[in-house]
Amino acid sequence: VLIGSFDAYPGAICLAAQAAIQLGIGYTTVISHGSTIPCMLRAFPSIILIDAQDHSSVSDALEQAETIAIGPGLGRSDLAIDLLEKSIISLKPCIIDADALHLLYPLRDKLHQRCVLTPHLGEAKALLSPLGIDSMPCREDILEIISQTYQAVIVLKGAMTLIGQNHENTWVCCQGNPNMAIAGMGDVLTGIIAAYCAQHPSHFSCELIAEAVTLHGKIADDCSLTTGIGLKPEDIIDHLHHHVP
Repeated sequence: VLIGSFDAYPGAICLAAQAAIQLGIGYTTVISHGSTIPCMLRAFPSIILIDAQDHSSVSDALEQAETIAIGPGLGRSDLAIDLLEKSIISLKPCIIDADALHLLYPLRDKLHQRCVLTPHLGEAKALLSPLGIDSMPCREDILEIISQTYQAVIVLKGAMTLIGQNHENTWVCCQGNPNMAIAGMGDVLTGIIAAYCAQHPSHFSCELIAEAVTLHGKIADDCSLTTGIGLKPEDIIDHLHHHVP
């Protein structure tokens, strides 16, 4: 189950869902709201769509879900906060990205060991600000502080993405390149991580998340050999079916 694109950025949650589908995830449900729903129906008829205000269907979907990803294009409404809380307390593997990271601080005590936070540096600042940290320390320290405050696996995106969890070893992704600095690339990563979690439910770990991050970077490196600076998130999706985990 993927949750996002509430009235804005309709492509965000679709990119995440397409990435998961390309990795063989199969039954994929998107919970969205507002004007983006008819756009998604026309563009991606294979995705099962639920309106976020259909509370009964939403509850059923979250109960049946093997993995939940929330955040791309989510917005910061009361409805978004409610769905974020329900996603976390479901105790399913839960990937929290983008707008959802800005809503997370009041819910931090509800996080559990199978949550994954995927901030870039700007979103990391939003996670640190409520702690009274306004100047950004080095990336290793950012990862340590966030992982101590938010009990989850942290994927600190950027050049040499860091993956870590409190009291666990830190993984460094050496794959990836500057051509990935384009809107939508993080949404694709969210879908890839969701697919890995759903397909390996008994092997959730930092190592599994690091493997998903590495795949994302490796495919981007391979694609960049032909696309150069024209690399698009869709290029990554198109190549995912060769790398089913």
